[in-house]
Amino acid sequence: MARPRPPFRRSPDIHGGQPVFAGTTIPLRALLDSLKRGDGVARLLESYPELSEAQVRAVLAWAVEELIARERLPIGPPQASLLPRVKDGVITNTGELRADQVTGKKAVCPACGRLTFQSWPDGWDSHVEHRCAGVTASDADERKAEFKQRYGYLFK
Repeated sequence: MARPRPPFRRSPDIHGGQPVFAGTTIPLRALLDSLKRGDGVARLLESYPELSEAQVRAVLAWAVEELIARERLPIGPPQASLLPRVKDGVITNTGELRADQVTGKKAVCPACGRLTFQSWPDGWDSHVEHRCAGVTASDADERKAEFKQRYGYLFK
């Protein structure tokens, strides 16, 4: 799903390029200053009658969505304190462990569980680029980035 357009704009001709509410020349800074002073939205709307409450709500909602998207915590192992489960000499719960528990050992791919690495993480990049069914991206670099985002904690 495409992200909605921001409810503000920037132009070098308006307030020196500072962001303004879309369709106006009212700087977003006015909203921030009003909130910091504790005046709230009602006072801002009194000061700028050409500004609608819907415009202010759109900017606030967009800002919170951006903050949530940018400030996600990295995904770590579900329970980093688990001990390795080994079957036929191969660690089967790779994704639940720490790097020091799997590095240099036989371990299954934490994403797809199909490939056994003879010495983790040797060969992970080639596997992820071309064969790993546990990665959804189509481009090789994006596949590696997705894997690293999900399992970066398994690399020293």
